[in-house]
Amino acid sequence: MVGTKCQDIHLYYELVKVALLGNAHGIQLVISVPLKTAAQLFTLYKILVFPSRLSIDTFITYQLDYYYFGLAVDQRDYTLLAEADLQRCTTGSVTICPAKVPLYHSQVLTCEASLFFQNSNSFKLCRKNLLVHYQTTTILHHGSKWAYHYPKPRQVTIRCPQENGWTSHTVSLGGSGLIHSASTYHIASQEIRTLPVQSKTMELPLDAPNLYLPDEFPAVASHEIARIEAAMPPETTGLDYVKARLVTPRPSLDVDTLLHVHQKSVHEARESY
Repeated sequence: MVGTKCQDIHLYYELVKVALLGNAHGIQLVISVPLKTAAQLFTLYKILVFPSRLSIDTFITYQLDYYYFGLAVDQRDYTLLAEADLQRCTTGSVTICPAKVPLYHSQVLTCEASLFFQNSNSFKLCRKNLLVHYQTTTILHHGSKWAYHYPKPRQVTIRCPQENGWTSHTVSLGGSGLIHSASTYHIASQEIRTLPVQSKTMELPLDAPNLYLPDEFPAVASHEIARIEAAMPPETTGLDYVKARLVTPRPSLDVDTLLHVHQKSVHEARESY
């Protein structure tokens, strides 16, 4: 699936599945390695839909059935995935999907394909929604980018993390666009803002924590013990006594201890006379 180069060996830890089967006669190790052919390798794109302006406060937006578009390496075929289809895929450095979706020839146009290939038939193939008096700002996070749509130009403050703190920039954004490498940026306007991803790597020695073992907490209060013993049948009490005698280990004494006890008994007997 990912080749045989040493720099790609870590991908096999993500993709290979291992199962262990055993019985009285032996143990079997089942290793599932995904394979690919040239016709089964696709580049997966996520479709982000933003409104397009018709007039001052009237917009139009496309209504899609599939929000993921997969194009074959040779660009001969493509496939369409919905959110539910992507949930059945194994996502990671490489996305692996089960072969349960149809493949379309690139000349067979759908709404999603016409938008990708910039075909003029998208006006005929795509359903549209009309948005009147639309003023909603949209910001979507995808990978390390922020995709935005401002119906009207807005003053936006972008704060970037630096070694000694944060630096701020004020820009005017309007329409649709992308802000690249902005996962750690704080983007704020009058009506919407984002939260930066705070992630750093550091190493420091940690002392072993002291273990705290609390005292055993009694499950029954002292005043309840008498009531429980009174309610128990005599046979149960007798069995508990026998069980306690059986569980209690018998004392074992060696020869030196027995001799010491005997000498002490003889000495005490002489002193009593």
